Amino acid sequence: MAAASPSAPPPPPPTHHVVVPRPPAGPQFFVDQKRGELYELRQVLRSLPTERDVTKQRDALKKLIAYMTVGLDVSRLFADVVMLASTADLVQKKMIYQYLTNYADTNPSLSLLAINTFQKDCNDEDPRLRGLALRSLCSLRLSCMLEYIEPAARKGASDPSPYVRRAAVMGMLKVCKLLQELMATDEESSLQRIDEIRQRLHEALFDDDPQKETPSDVPNLWGLLFSACSSFFSLVQSSSSFSSSSPFFSLLLPCLMSAFLGAFSSQVTINAICALNELEAETGGLQVTKKIATHFLNRIKRFSEWGVCVILNLVASYQPETEEEAFDVMNILDDKLKSSSAAVVLGCANCFLELTRGNAELRKQVYCRLKPPLLTLATTGYPEIAHTILRHILLIVQTGGEDAVEIFAGESRQLFCRYTDPSYLKATKLQTLAAIATE
Repeated sequence: MAAASPSAPPPPPPTHHVVVPRPPAGPQFFVDQKRGELYELRQVLRSLPTERDVTKQRDALKKLIAYMTVGLDVSRLFADVVMLASTADLVQKKMIYQYLTNYADTNPSLSLLAINTFQKDCNDEDPRLRGLALRSLCSLRLSCMLEYIEPAARKGASDPSPYVRRAAVMGMLKVCKLLQELMATDEESSLQRIDEIRQRLHEALFDDDPQKETPSDVPNLWGLLFSACSSFFSLVQSSSSFSSSSPFFSLLLPCLMSAFLGAFSSQVTINAICALNELEAETGGLQVTKKIATHFLNRIKRFSEWGVCVILNLVASYQPETEEEAFDVMNILDDKLKSSSAAVVLGCANCFLELTRGNAELRKQVYCRLKPPLLTLATTGYPEIAHTILRHILLIVQTGGEDAVEIFAGESRQLFCRYTDPSYLKATKLQTLAAIATE
């Protein structure tokens, strides 16, 4: 009899695979604060005072600004950032002040902790730091800190550096905004302080800084300066006779800083114009007198392209007392019609048209003078600029009557549509051609 075969082992029980969900990729800000990015960033910020690597300190603050930029609420780190405001690194201080001005209105009590740092920086020897501190202090938008902001702005208005005075002018405008909020509680005192600031801004219109006349094309000036510096440093690197301790380096840096800060001197008066226009908006803006108009017209070459546009808008609201004075103003501004900037040309054209209002014969001569620069910009510029210029030409033709139509009618070939023109530019060209058609 055969032996029985051994029985086969039972099959193993089926295994159940448990699927563990993977955590979502990327930082989790609101899952657990202790394990989130904000908690880690707070720990990094608290360790910055003992960190000696400036690069790591800057990277931590860059991360903070990046979170703030994308809309993440990082106001809970306000106290930690305030403790870092006393740093000596200008790059870090700029990022810290940007954070403080952004979240100061949500933490008014904690903002007082940074007042000592602001006041100390406003009295620093470096004009860059003084200007940065003053601009940041005036941007806190807290009426409870007005007792600290107003004296700093008044003091900055008489600072020897034009960069600081530029920030002080805009700071005084912000002080007036804060004083207007306090008029409900103390109207008489607030009005008196606003009038004093307005008077100080009028004095800033005639800000006299010892600066040589510079071309109105400031970007070209900075391009030449940059090229000169690049050539100088290339010479230094290729020469073995120069070293980092060479006196040439100590001489070059102050020259560069002087040129950089000197470019802001003319900006003080431009900021004063903008501030007064906003303060006196209810009465039509800054009232232009003969003294103000003459002052800016005689110094118009000192200003940048943007500053020239502000001055042209100011002069357009000025009414000369005599016809000879109007001719003098137009003779001064005639050179601006040769500018490559469409904004300057249009601003100058606006002044010419306002100065000749009511004089039909002189207005016809103005049309003839404005035709070449306007058509040049309309045919050689970008489509967006060409569209703007053509809209102005169309307005001149529609409001100028037969004289304007007669002057622009002979230039119809320059207004023909091109196949590369955008649709909005073609439509404007067709409207202009229809307006100047004589047959």
